[in-house]
Amino acid sequence: MFLSGKAIQSGSCSWMVFRAFNDSSYSGKDNLTYLQKEKIKAYIPLNPSVYGTREEDSFRYDKEKDQVQCPAGQWTTRKARTGKKNTGTNQVMTYYFDIHLCQTCPLREGCYKGGKSKTYSISIKSEEHKRQMKFLESDDYKERKKVRFRIEHKNAEMKRVHGLTRAKYRGLFAMRIQTCLTAFTVHVKRMIKLQEASQ
Repeated sequence: MFLSGKAIQSGSCSWMVFRAFNDSSYSGKDNLTYLQKEKIKAYIPLNPSVYGTREEDSFRYDKEKDQVQCPAGQWTTRKARTGKKNTGTNQVMTYYFDIHLCQTCPLREGCYKGGKSKTYSISIKSEEHKRQMKFLESDDYKERKKVRFRIEHKNAEMKRVHGLTRAKYRGLFAMRIQTCLTAFTVHVKRMIKLQEASQ
């Protein structure tokens, strides 16, 4: 998903956008580059694929050797960088196993599919993603993340309970009116609930 000109339209209206809150589907390299260029802070968690690790398998990457070890204990024999430079996606480091060992391995079922090669790929982090990973460790991000959860909860209520999933009328102006009235209704409900709780 790409943000430019779609979700952030600060140039065409009177708002100044300083922060962008989104889910990990917006954590692509292009989006992070665009937000940095526009001097907008990206409070966007990274997609798990960016980290290059997969929880569900037992393969292990050794940083010292720069090799991958399979569940049977065999190490990769060579590696190659794949994918195009200067595109919206990260390049990948592909590690190759000795298939002669894979063919006789007791753990080959579900692992080695009988092809000409057995590989394991790890995403190479772009500078944008490295910078974002560092930002995700900051106290600023952690504090804002707590606020985002509350906002998402309220957005879900407006969509599920109050029909904001679908526009009731045609046109952008009508949609804005519907959104404002829905938000007003949700806030009034909250005020009544808080008032009842205090009595």
